[in-house]
Amino acid sequence: MKLFLLLILIFALNSIGFGQQIIVRDTVKSEILRQIRHINVVVPALPSRQSDCKMNVVYVLDGDDAFVNLVAAHLAFVRDMDNEIPAFLVVGVVSENTRMDDFMVGDPDRETGRAQKFLSFMSDELFPYIESRYNVTRHRLGVGHSLGGSLLMHALCDRDSLFNAYMMFSPNLVYSKNRLLEDFKAKAPVKLDKFVYLSIGDTGEPETGYLKGIRRFDSLLLNSPGIKGFEAHIDYLTEVGHMESLPVSLGRSVKEYIRYSYGTPGEDVRMAMLAEDDFAKAFSKYYNDRQEYLGYRYYPGVYNLYNHWIVLAGMNGQPRKILQIADLAIKIHEGDSHRYILYLGKAQAYDDMNDTESALKACEDAMKSLQAEHDQYDKEDYKYAEEEINELISEIKQAGH
Repeated sequence: MKLFLLLILIFALNSIGFGQQIIVRDTVKSEILRQIRHINVVVPALPSRQSDCKMNVVYVLDGDDAFVNLVAAHLAFVRDMDNEIPAFLVVGVVSENTRMDDFMVGDPDRETGRAQKFLSFMSDELFPYIESRYNVTRHRLGVGHSLGGSLLMHALCDRDSLFNAYMMFSPNLVYSKNRLLEDFKAKAPVKLDKFVYLSIGDTGEPETGYLKGIRRFDSLLLNSPGIKGFEAHIDYLTEVGHMESLPVSLGRSVKEYIRYSYGTPGEDVRMAMLAEDDFAKAFSKYYNDRQEYLGYRYYPGVYNLYNHWIVLAGMNGQPRKILQIADLAIKIHEGDSHRYILYLGKAQAYDDMNDTESALKACEDAMKSLQAEHDQYDKEDYKYAEEEINELISEIKQAGH
């Protein structure tokens, strides 16, 4: 069976293209804060065939040009290497002279602190503003450094519906007598479908002071019953100070976030699904359950489905399971320019079942699928795909004699 050779050939069509992002400098008039707030929106460059795709939104606190561009560049690079994950719209929320007010919870012993109002500004004014102007999903990732990270911890404790995922670099969790730690302890969640990444350095102040808060948070997680759906990663950085923690942590946090959010489940999990009578039903249930965390329904792309699901069934000698998952994948990816590959998976499964007629019909469907998306291909890639289908047809016919 040639099923596994296709695994290698597929990558020839998965070309990498680095696009130019656009920065939009905008303002939002806030009735809640009684201010005009400045935002920097980084719009990703998408290929024309993906121009209608919805984007996840990343909200960067302290979102000046340098910070927002750093976050956007990391996410764009990851997506350019794997364009089957969603694109990201990055929104930087500027807080030039208002950080202490915006990011800290009010306290009788301190004049500053209006975090509740700032979160209301985000939920009631900023989020609707962005969602009415850009084609976005319901998935929101919050990114903050120092007090920006502190605000995100406050949101996690007090208004966890605002964000699906959090990246907090060197947050201050100990101000106001450990207020944020006590809030998380009081929350005592049993189920919390969230991804959280925290990092902390070990060099100089305020980092060494903040380190105590991170260790206490780590201890809270360690000594509490497992929180269903909650994924937390804590990075203890060595020889890293407060300002260095952001650039050092960002690549690590993006890696963990993408792995958890869009990575393929481990082989043991997929093998358990393969053991089910209906492989496609088990697959659907897994990704439907992920919707609680992501905020929208997500399925892996054509290449992922072929390489990690169809190939798994093929390697374990289960052609009928290939047909189950391939039929579902074909429905999911209607209109995808590479959907023809899924029909080739079906053709090879039928060939393994000695059903030459059905195998050739699947090849015919692959050719029709390819031809329907002719305009999405350059000349060489289209010719390669056409030859791939014709080669499989010849092999099936030869084996059938």
